Amino acid sequence: MSSQIPRLEECDPDDPDQALLWATQYIPVAGKSPMVFPRMIAELISRHYTECGIVHAPSLARLANSHGFIHVDDLPKQTKKFMRPYRGQQHPLNGAGGWVAMDTEEEPPVVIQDPVAMTVHEREAQVERLRYMGYKVDEPEPEQPKARVVEPDDGFDPGEHTVAEVVAYLRNASDPERDRVIELERGGQQRNGILKRFPESGRP
Repeated sequence: MSSQIPRLEECDPDDPDQALLWATQYIPVAGKSPMVFPRMIAELISRHYTECGIVHAPSLARLANSHGFIHVDDLPKQTKKFMRPYRGQQHPLNGAGGWVAMDTEEEPPVVIQDPVAMTVHEREAQVERLRYMGYKVDEPEPEQPKARVVEPDDGFDPGEHTVAEVVAYLRNASDPERDRVIELERGGQQRNGILKRFPESGRP
């Protein structure tokens, strides 16, 4: 090839490195300088498009586009295809995607298991694995005690419950039951959080 700037008539159509070399230079960019590739990069692009089944067909330009390039579907020209990333984000910068041989089967997508659907043993194994990899995984917060209302026939004993539980129970208790519980509290732990809320209960 005599010219440093390859022309169509100088490029060998049977050489993948030259077949589309002439079209890979001075690519126009709106409002900016044209995009120029070094010769080595331009040859790689020419080979890549050729392997993708793109050929120069000026006689079929009216069926393809104004530049006369078409993709050949029914001829054994294409030798590789693009395979989307089988894991991670579907993004051009995801290295899990790329060009592979035509007979390559697609990788099945990686399914991330929902921890909610795991057993306790499986979740613990995942947590330990993450810690091994350097992730900081805290233990779950212990469940805080919650106030609950216990029916009178349960024989409610304030000494077996927290202040919050006793107060919640007394708010819904009958007067006799409230007096009984307060009397037990006065004879037991004598917690101000209970006795000061019900000062009149339990007294004769």
